[in-house]
Amino acid sequence: MDTQPSTTRVVEFERSTEVAGSPEAALDILRDAFTTRGFAIESVSGRSFEARGPGLSSIKQDPLLGLSWVGASVASGRLRLEAEMGGVARMRRVLIWLIAGLEALFIVAFGIVWFALPELRRIPVLWVVVVAPLVPWVFFLPFLAGLVRRSTMTAADQLLEKVAVEARRQGESEGDD
Repeated sequence: MDTQPSTTRVVEFERSTEVAGSPEAALDILRDAFTTRGFAIESVSGRSFEARGPGLSSIKQDPLLGLSWVGASVASGRLRLEAEMGGVARMRRVLIWLIAGLEALFIVAFGIVWFALPELRRIPVLWVVVVAPLVPWVFFLPFLAGLVRRSTMTAADQLLEKVAVEARRQGESEGDD
């Protein structure tokens, strides 16, 4: 990878694993794994690559799509993966806007009804009914965002380990030939 990145990266995930087989083969396997998932390769050298992710738009998608940028390299028999988790942050923002939008809709709709029916104005506590559905989300959103983040990190860890195992297996099968 370049020593001077073209843009400032906020690396939120950084792992490396030992590769017993060919490190270059491991890098190729990892690159294929990301391109299969829709990542666009931005740069490639003999010992590294960078890719941009397609983004995460649903929690039902592959958790690796929570990575918005990945950089992988091999050196000294180790495969290293760095990543930005922009897809996770995007999912969090989408959930926040969704809940805020629903709450705004509730407030506007109930406000119209509240002003249209004078008998409701005598019961100001009814506004609690409008605001109450928002309260659980104050606690649930950080939990859900953390869950998406952890699943993305776990998926990246598992992919890195699977690639190391596959590279070792390929190295052993080439040694048998």
